[in-house]
Amino acid sequence: MTAAPPPNWSESAELWDETYRAKGWDYLDGIGEVAHYMVLIGYMSYGAECPSVVDLGCGHGRLLRLLAKFGFSSYLGVDLSTEAISRARALEIPNCRFRVANLEQWTTRKKFDVVVLNECLYYVQHPVATAVSLRHAMADGGLLLISMWRHATSMQIWQELAVRPELELLNATSIESDGVAWDVKAFHAA
Repeated sequence: MTAAPPPNWSESAELWDETYRAKGWDYLDGIGEVAHYMVLIGYMSYGAECPSVVDLGCGHGRLLRLLAKFGFSSYLGVDLSTEAISRARALEIPNCRFRVANLEQWTTRKKFDVVVLNECLYYVQHPVATAVSLRHAMADGGLLLISMWRHATSMQIWQELAVRPELELLNATSIESDGVAWDVKAFHAA
């Protein structure tokens, strides 16, 4: 994978639904994807022993299935795709709720120990503003975890996030598997 994600996916629930129905995202369940998911889970366990988690752009629940083996107090999965949310709900993992919503427009009064943006930030129209705005959803001492596969668009997002004073970088890890590289970063609200 070297090309940037296609534009305007953040506005097209129908395109996401169609891709999920065609099993276009099922490759995320493969072993080549496990490493970056496990880094996210490792960061989650650093932040809280049994965290409350909101997974924005949760898709069909791949991160959730792995996270369920480690435990969490509550999980909220948010995705633009009704099809993805339907598949995630069908997992019937306890202490989970799901919501169909555009992550750029999603709001909450609840505070979470962990806010996750896993492989979705480059699909939104305003990725940096979206990431910074999620401070409102972080509990005191909470973490914002961002994972993106490495390509020109994600590198630009990382550069822009690096100069934003609202987020403090705690740790960054790079993973490579099957010729694809990911960057996974953990932030606190500054």
